Amino acid sequence: LSVTNVILNLGLAIVVLLILKVDLTSVSSIISAGTVAIGLSLQDLISAFASGVVLLKSKHFRTGDYVSIEHSSGQCEGTVSSVGLIATTMETYDNQHVIIPNNKVVQGVITNYTANPTRRVVVQIMLHTSTDVNKAREVILAVVKNDSRILADPTPSVVVSAIDEFALTLAVRCYSRNRDYWDALYAIQENVIVALRDSGFRFPERKVTIGK
Repeated sequence: LSVTNVILNLGLAIVVLLILKVDLTSVSSIISAGTVAIGLSLQDLISAFASGVVLLKSKHFRTGDYVSIEHSSGQCEGTVSSVGLIATTMETYDNQHVIIPNNKVVQGVITNYTANPTRRVVVQIMLHTSTDVNKAREVILAVVKNDSRILADPTPSVVVSAIDEFALTLAVRCYSRNRDYWDALYAIQENVIVALRDSGFRFPERKVTIGK
């Protein structure tokens, strides 16, 4: 709609000039010179405009999608609130309103977390090296399977992802629907820790880190 509006306004200007019997030959020379001058001064704006057309046509993401955009000036992650011809606006998880020029978006790396209907939930838990892995796996899987937000297919799994002289790390891997991802992630982290403590499992003496 924005592109059509610009084209129609330009067409209207030409029609008005024709009605007024203005010599378009001389006007075209002036317009050409002005276009070059304006183009040089508005390179970034023109680049953002062209990138906006590319984004709208390619549809890498839509309004309402949760995306992460890594560009030359940094990284932004949040929900897309609008995609314009000049800039894309996002609402971050801490409710900040972010505006990114479209040329930054097109040149960056876009990760669309809502493009697929499901998303993998990964929780890493550090336990003492003396831990019985099989028993710990049973406790963790019982917690995971008891959460209705976790999908049965693909089958949830618990694997040893790392080990050193202080601790071993168990990675809990399961899937949830996109809309349930954050709630499922936080619930699994908390409930697994509580279940392991209640079952008598030892944690390493150094600081325990839990994350995605």
